[in-house]
Amino acid sequence: NLGFQPRPSGRRARGGHPAQRVAVPSVRRRLGLAMAVGIDELRSTACWQFRLGGDWQPFTLGASAAVEARHAMWVAGRGPALVRERSACGHLEYCVNFATMTQLSASTGIERPVRRDELYDRETVEELLRDLLRER
Repeated sequence: NLGFQPRPSGRRARGGHPAQRVAVPSVRRRLGLAMAVGIDELRSTACWQFRLGGDWQPFTLGASAAVEARHAMWVAGRGPALVRERSACGHLEYCVNFATMTQLSASTGIERPVRRDELYDRETVEELLRDLLRER
């Protein structure tokens, strides 16, 4: 079951203290890390979010994990672009469309954008930045 309830924006990041993890939505593009050796072997944590009232709200941890598993199947060509799930309370049904990166409420018909961010450990990001600076 997916719980798509908004969370307070000040919640702790996965991995403990908020300062211990760094959100890097487009690491390869922004920092040019595609040239870094082993970038595809880095372990990251995906964080799924939906837009509500001008702010991005995180899915619950369970919802994010479930959507990430379905997204991985879709990316690998082994799953559909459109998945239907129920909220954690079981009263709400949502469709997440990976092709359009939207979430549609089956009961209200409201469609919202969704996004997938990747979180990397601060140490990993710092190490990659050091490697990039050495290559310059």
